[in-house]
Amino acid sequence: MISYYDSTNAGIKVAKCGNAACTSGNTLTTVDSAGTVDYDTSIAIGTNGLPVISYYDSTNADLKVAKCGNAACTSGNTLTTVDSAGSVGRYASLAIDTDGLPVISYNDLTNADLKVAKEDNCGGGTPLPAITLNAVPSTINGGETSTLTWTSSGAASCSGFSPAGWITEGGGGGACSTTTSPFLNGCQVVQPSSTTIYTIMCQNAIGDPAYQSVMVTVNGGGGGGCGLQMYDGTATVTLTCEDPPVSPLRIYKGTTTYGIGVVDTTDPNASRIRIQTSPGVIKALRKQ
Repeated sequence: MISYYDSTNAGIKVAKCGNAACTSGNTLTTVDSAGTVDYDTSIAIGTNGLPVISYYDSTNADLKVAKCGNAACTSGNTLTTVDSAGSVGRYASLAIDTDGLPVISYNDLTNADLKVAKEDNCGGGTPLPAITLNAVPSTINGGETSTLTWTSSGAASCSGFSPAGWITEGGGGGACSTTTSPFLNGCQVVQPSSTTIYTIMCQNAIGDPAYQSVMVTVNGGGGGGCGLQMYDGTATVTLTCEDPPVSPLRIYKGTTTYGIGVVDTTDPNASRIRIQTSPGVIKALRKQ
């Protein structure tokens, strides 16, 4: 059994060979020709002996699956859009799991991710949830926060998949305080110390999962921020612990202007001014 792209008619076709060498008795069938449905097709035989085909719908930029109604796919076929969130479905590869359900790996071009679909959706059953996830701001300094906001449809529950448990009751407070289980929609305030990819998992009514990810970039190289923010008269600024550790704030001594840095209390040039940058962490100020 072979699935392939018919470029003349912009459709997906299958060939059921009449013998082991495919030299005679072959049955050629167009499975889907709605719009341009084409390359990156993959085929496997289900536990019921019927072919299942995954392929890319380039007209709609979706991942689709055809479950054949008979061994030659000549009638009774079920065509299903498995994933339509953004531009998805290129480079699909399909296999049948030990539980008899199709498993498909494919490219999510919109988010530059590798995705996997496993569900009964290939038979026209329960579809995977659709998820959106955004970070505002998506780039922060050390010690600052970002708010992750998500929506879902077709989900029975959602959770913070990676880092594990990043979605919490109350969403970290503030505008996110109404976020509650089962977390189908909501927001979460996060404060990563380094650049972090956050992944949410939502499951449909039969437990099949879908995933979406977003990255929060933390400026500051290896040292990162120190978690201290001050108002300089025009805006809130963040002190840093990098080299050189100079903030936008300035102090005057005589006729000389100095920058302000945050250093370890053991620094030989540290002042006697101490600040707590995070619970249990004490730093010192130093002129630069």
